[in-house]
Amino acid sequence: IQSDDIRSTANSVHQSARVLCHQITMTSSAYVAIRDDNSFHSLSSNERDFLCTSAHGPRTLRVDGRRADEIRKVRVQLGRWYNGAECTVQWGAGTRVTSLCSAELVPPLPDRPNEGIINFTVDLSPMAGTAYRQAQSASTAAAAAAATTIGTASKGPNYADRNQRFLANRVLRSIERIVVVGGALDAETLVVTPGSWVWSVTIALTLLDDGGNVMDACVLAAMAALRHYRKPHVDVDTSVDESSTTLPRLIPGTLKEPTPLALHHTPVSISFALLTVRDIASDSRVASLVDPEKREELVQVGTLSVAMNVHGEICLVDFGGGHELTPEELSTCLATASAAVHYLCQELDATLDRADQAACNEVLEHLQQAQKSANFTPLDLGEIGCIDCELEASKNEKTWTTTAKAEAEEVYRIQALDYTTGHQAASLREETVDPNQRASNSLFATLVKAAGSDQTSFKQ
Repeated sequence: IQSDDIRSTANSVHQSARVLCHQITMTSSAYVAIRDDNSFHSLSSNERDFLCTSAHGPRTLRVDGRRADEIRKVRVQLGRWYNGAECTVQWGAGTRVTSLCSAELVPPLPDRPNEGIINFTVDLSPMAGTAYRQAQSASTAAAAAAATTIGTASKGPNYADRNQRFLANRVLRSIERIVVVGGALDAETLVVTPGSWVWSVTIALTLLDDGGNVMDACVLAAMAALRHYRKPHVDVDTSVDESSTTLPRLIPGTLKEPTPLALHHTPVSISFALLTVRDIASDSRVASLVDPEKREELVQVGTLSVAMNVHGEICLVDFGGGHELTPEELSTCLATASAAVHYLCQELDATLDRADQAACNEVLEHLQQAQKSANFTPLDLGEIGCIDCELEASKNEKTWTTTAKAEAEEVYRIQALDYTTGHQAASLREETVDPNQRASNSLFATLVKAAGSDQTSFKQ
């Protein structure tokens, strides 16, 4: 009986332990991952309180040790080839974006025959994080926009949730307003032949890692790719009429150096996270943190993005709401954004200069290698034929010179023996004497004269 009681007690304890472990697992699983597959971000209450309280303290404390007005370090990598350029932006330690800029010749839009075409594409995929799904990228092109609208109407395997679509469209429309509406790139400069051929420039953005502040990284990557891109020259046949279907011809970069795009200025975006304290009495206070990381974005109640150039000209103000801002707080954000833009523009200019110098050195090295290989290449049949032609030409020249001298001698002899001219003397022939022979003759005359003078003096 005692063994049965012990066995039942052990089974009950074991069952209770399994239930307790299951409860602990279910309770702690909500706080392990920062992001889950359904894009519902989760942070513990202690983390939320710590982030909000630290932002409102007398001395702002952030998770990575930065100040409230300090942005993360940015690294830009550039690459360029014929009719294409790429840029990879490493924003801090957790955010990485790559952009690809390319162009092609297409007919213009019917309603805008004197303007080029500028398209943008933003791709958010599970490669950036587990919170994203594999869905169709957002694009400003008409066909892609229609396909995206149709694809989101029915929830299928490539359906993107609301947060993912909102972030992609926000980044896409902001870049379009900065570059096109803001006047950074003039579409009229992309026209090759009005009404016939224009350049269609496409900037494709891909989010590789999401560590916070995706907006600023995408804008910087797009502007860097546009500035590093070189447009090929086009040869258009103007001798035919406009109704013909003659296609323009792209001139290779080895024959004519490509030219950069006509960018008027370089706007850069700076984003702020708005945080409030969870205390009801101090609900009106708001703290603005520049360049928020992922944890700070999870607890923010609003966001503010400002795009401006190095001259302080504002191109975009994107305020998504969530909390009001006083004029003083907005002025503080603009001053912080201006200082950050100066830093980013300096870094971008220095990186572009190094990339251009590296591209020029690569071209010079390629030309030097081609010239060196051309100098040490063994002679082929074509080159041997050229050498034979040169030898034959020199031989023919000598033969012609000899023949001309013989003909001149014969003409002089016939004129000297012609007695029909009476006592008229024939003209003397001026012979061309070699300078070396003339020098030897003068030396011989000098020796003869010297010998004669010596003999005269001896007789005397």
